[in-house]
Amino acid sequence: MAAKSFHFLKWLNAVAFVAVVFVNGLAGSTTLIGGKTTAQVSDANPTLITPVGYVFSIWAVIYVLLGVFVVFQALPGEKGREFRGKVGWLFIISSILNIVWIFLWQFEYLILSVIVMLLLLATLILIYLRLDIGKSKVQLREKSLSICPLAFILAGLLSLP
Repeated sequence: MAAKSFHFLKWLNAVAFVAVVFVNGLAGSTTLIGGKTTAQVSDANPTLITPVGYVFSIWAVIYVLLGVFVVFQALPGEKGREFRGKVGWLFIISSILNIVWIFLWQFEYLILSVIVMLLLLATLILIYLRLDIGKSKVQLREKSLSICPLAFILAGLLSLP
């Protein structure tokens, strides 16, 4: 990927991350999207595998880690790193899918929300596979600041019902 493309991509990653956090914050703490909070939608649609509410607090940790990734990938010294080319546009696509999922969930288009969640899962799995997580050697700094946050969001998504 060309240097210019990387420069553009790092800022799009940052914007996508801020958008995801903003929309998730609105959905989780207000009724501005769909007239209910995320918890209220979940409570109105119980399943046998719906976890108790406090389990969802892991997402605060996941978003902090993703924030670390976004800052790390934007650092000038990370410009030529291989992981940036491997992640490419997939982080932005996953962010868009996350936002679409929130809107579908909040408006209780549950079947469509599951389809979008599966697309989000596929995108995160693709990132995981492209980064060769667990298969390739990487420096501790890169592992801690890029691979770990991306693996955490995949694990968080897999832990949801």
